[in-house]
Amino acid sequence: TAIKDKHVARFGSLFQEFEQQLNGQKEQELHRFRSQAAEQLASLQFPSRRDEDYKYTSFTRLLNQDYALPVATQVDPQALAKLRVDGVEAIELVFINGLFDASQSSMNQLPSGLTITPIDQAVNASGSKHTVQHYLEQHATSSNPFIALNTSFATSGIFIHVAKNAIIERPVHFIHYN
Repeated sequence: TAIKDKHVARFGSLFQEFEQQLNGQKEQELHRFRSQAAEQLASLQFPSRRDEDYKYTSFTRLLNQDYALPVATQVDPQALAKLRVDGVEAIELVFINGLFDASQSSMNQLPSGLTITPIDQAVNASGSKHTVQHYLEQHATSSNPFIALNTSFATSGIFIHVAKNAIIERPVHFIHYN
């Protein structure tokens, strides 16, 4: 249909641009899942109001936006300070323009039983490899175009594992700055 051709093709072109910026990362395990998801997306169609499950939901504005690849940038620490919760000693994970920024995050001294690892490392790490690859495989082959789209452009997600019976007293605070 016209919706499939227009939007899927546009995201396909953006994925090709994304691949050109990877600077050797195409060989990483994470990229295998991204490529698989991009291929899956090319075979899918975004839902429209003609689909029973989405008859009251229009994705037109969402799909017609001009999307661009995220750009790593420095953010004034005072701008991030406004997003922190005063008086709460949290484990903070900072994402700037959708990209995880370890230098702005506070993950030191994680409590026993809590693992937080960037997804590009977790996909190959001995303690998380099978779990992460299992979920990435599910997402890369999803029949939901939004899941396939998200997986296609996954760059710097976070893998969080809480061991059974672990007690984590400090909250994990996600800070997203765009």
